[in-house]
Amino acid sequence: MINLKNKRVAVLGLLHPGLATIEFACKQGAKVKAYGFATDAEKGKIHEQLKGHSFELITEDLKPDGLQDSEIILLTPDRKSTRLNS
Repeated sequence: MINLKNKRVAVLGLLHPGLATIEFACKQGAKVKAYGFATDAEKGKIHEQLKGHSFELITEDLKPDGLQDSEIILLTPDRKSTRLNS
């Protein structure tokens, strides 16, 4: 298994598989940025479900260079897939 401790991890997708991935990476000690689309109500639910885990939630369109500081990128199934802006 890959050691995620102190790694900068980007998780793409905020549906159930994405939330489980965020939780897993946080528990492994990763510095997590989670990307996907969510309404304000959905953002509240995400933070409630992942209460106690430290992560940054990014719900705007992803800029082309937005993942450059990530060491590991995890793509999860998400029917509201993340869009790249050119």
